[in-house]
Amino acid sequence: WSSRGAPPPPPRVLAPATPLPATSGLEVSLLSYNVLAAQYVLRTADGSYDGLQDQWLAWPQRFPRLANAIRAAGADVVCLQEVDLSHWHSDFLPSLAPPGAPGYVGVWQDTPGRRPGHTVGCAVLWRAERFQCDWHRALSRSLLVQLSTG
Repeated sequence: WSSRGAPPPPPRVLAPATPLPATSGLEVSLLSYNVLAAQYVLRTADGSYDGLQDQWLAWPQRFPRLANAIRAAGADVVCLQEVDLSHWHSDFLPSLAPPGAPGYVGVWQDTPGRRPGHTVGCAVLWRAERFQCDWHRALSRSLLVQLSTG
């Protein structure tokens, strides 16, 4: 299972995604999700993911399941960690925030002074029909976003 000699974990059974309760007025539903950037899977030398089949780790197979889980939850606000910038543009935005369609809009953590080649950050998406972004600010390891109702 790993270089640490631990036994493999039991098989993981994924429960079907279920929608969060509907919100209105001042209520807000929030989903936080660490999407595990693909480059972190590739760089793991300690065997952390040795017990998982490639189908669970490979981005082309993993992203559709992530997107379906996010859509199925139907959260008003979605906070994502470990989002690769290239996947933000090629996968997340087209799938969750298609132009001209109802859904999410969002921002990715574009930190000034980012190390060259470090393309992983946080992202926040929100339902366009409920909120507008008043401002956002990227810090070293966080993304601040202020939303208001339209």
